[in-house]
Amino acid sequence: MKKFVKAVGALSLAALSFSAVSSTIDAGGITWDASTPANPYIADVSFQQWFTNGTYGTAGGVSTITADSAASTAPAFGASLSGVGRFSQFNDGRDQLFGTFCSNGFGTCELTFAFGGLVAVGQNQWDLSNSWLNVYVDDSLDFGPANSTAYQRYNQAQNGDLWASFTFDTFDLDSDNLNAGFVDSYLSIVEGVGNPDVVEALNFHDGWYDIFYTASSQIGSSGYSISSNGQVSQVPEPTTLAVFALGLIGLGAAARRRRA
Repeated sequence: MKKFVKAVGALSLAALSFSAVSSTIDAGGITWDASTPANPYIADVSFQQWFTNGTYGTAGGVSTITADSAASTAPAFGASLSGVGRFSQFNDGRDQLFGTFCSNGFGTCELTFAFGGLVAVGQNQWDLSNSWLNVYVDDSLDFGPANSTAYQRYNQAQNGDLWASFTFDTFDLDSDNLNAGFVDSYLSIVEGVGNPDVVEALNFHDGWYDIFYTASSQIGSSGYSISSNGQVSQVPEPTTLAVFALGLIGLGAAARRRRA
């Protein structure tokens, strides 16, 4: 099972070396190359989010944003956090804005996503039992930038072919309110849903988190976020983290010896 990770902190997992050798994703006109440990999957994303009391729909066996759930409500306990967005750049320099994102040329595809079902139940307490995030690849640019009116294009964010579907395992908001802050979370891929080549390529190692994601957002007076950006990247295997932790312990011991 694969997992998305969102995190913000002084120590970034993305800075660690990776021991897992990843496959190259080549599906729907988008190639994401991470064939060496030194070149893990990394991508920038932009999105718009809001809280809603509306209901979600279903299509192709996954949850979707509808006109009802695209309507915002004031951030409050009991409301569900939802959003739409797109991938804007990959780690090899290909950029959606400058038309180098898609392998088939300028304006031939876009990689979008939608999420929802994160219910605020208390201060930094969330009910994630019905949470979801879906990634789509589309052979047109009908969604466009994740600007202040992106929520109005919820259909365009979800009308491509499903790449992969995820559920949130954790969701931590580094803020004393629901309006703005930094978020870190882990997501697990729903196996057997989406493009088989994409699912296989992102399955770095069973039972451990696979994608690291850091993001920040601020919801304005309209009830929709003003600007929201983040980055996803592959996370190291447990053995890599263990070696890194031992290194920190060794540094601490050396520092104590120097002080003695």
